[in-house]
Amino acid sequence: MINELTMAEALADPLIRLVLAADKVSSDEFAAVLAAGARKQHEAALSNSFPSSRSPSLDQLSNSSSPK
Repeated sequence: MINELTMAEALADPLIRLVLAADKVSSDEFAAVLAAGARKQHEAALSNSFPSSRSPSLDQLSNSSSPK
């Protein structure tokens, strides 16, 4: 079972804080990197939930909603 840290847990972890200090990276900078990665992962998950081969085209959507 994989137990992943939340962003708050990662920022509070003593070992991670030591590595950040050694690399002269602030916790704010690290938080920004984590947030950017989470945002990218979320966007990728959203784009993968509607595969292009199965999603309707704009023409199909507009034709299906117009009265006949």
